[in-house]
Amino acid sequence: MKKIKLIVEIEVEDHLNSDGDIAELTSNVLDAIVFAADHEGIVPEESETYTRKITVSNNITNSWYSKDLIKNVNEQKSEILYVLSKNAINGIELDEDIQDNEFFEYKIIERKDFIETLFDWISEAKSTDMELMKDDLTLLLDVKDEYILSSINTNSYLYEGCSEFNENCEELLKLNEFVK
Repeated sequence: MKKIKLIVEIEVEDHLNSDGDIAELTSNVLDAIVFAADHEGIVPEESETYTRKITVSNNITNSWYSKDLIKNVNEQKSEILYVLSKNAINGIELDEDIQDNEFFEYKIIERKDFIETLFDWISEAKSTDMELMKDDLTLLLDVKDEYILSSINTNSYLYEGCSEFNENCEELLKLNEFVK
């Protein structure tokens, strides 16, 4: 295994407003590189090697994000059956009563908006709560989905690829039919 360090400079037209913006930019760069590695590859075409891990850091907040690209070959990837959008699954809009009356354990949230909320909460949190929020933040920065399922009672999140994602989407759609 050989590590190669590349330096990438990103110039933005205006200043970034917060550490959260810088963290999101760092995460987005990682996502773009991972996407390229997953789809077209980033190592030379004639090479006999593959990309094992990608880490992106920034010099402003000194934070870093990392993704392992090698998965266990015996691991079966769950088939994606459901796609979330704003208050909808596979384009089927969910009845507002489900969320308003907390009929279901999970609700659909926009991941990036919630990340911004987490940054606000972290800045005001006590140390024990802060650590949990930082763990949530790390998890959510690694997720690619625009919308995810968030528990209304705990800090549990479900997204494409999670073992319980399809099952909960199916249950939510069944509940939606019942409520209508």
